[in-house]
Amino acid sequence: MAKPFTPEQREELKTRIVELVHQDGRVTIRQLSDETGISRASVGRLCMELVASGGNAANLLI
Repeated sequence: MAKPFTPEQREELKTRIVELVHQDGRVTIRQLSDETGISRASVGRLCMELVASGGNAANLLI
């Protein structure tokens, strides 16, 4: 089983996801996975967390 991300790592990854979406516009979970080096499942969970948190990041991902 893979080691879970620390809270700091999760925040860094969320920031990276938002930067990639802002930079490239529409991207797929697969593309984000390839760019960040983490699994598609992890990217999906982080994106859901971003959307659930609201704010400007959520607007980019919806």
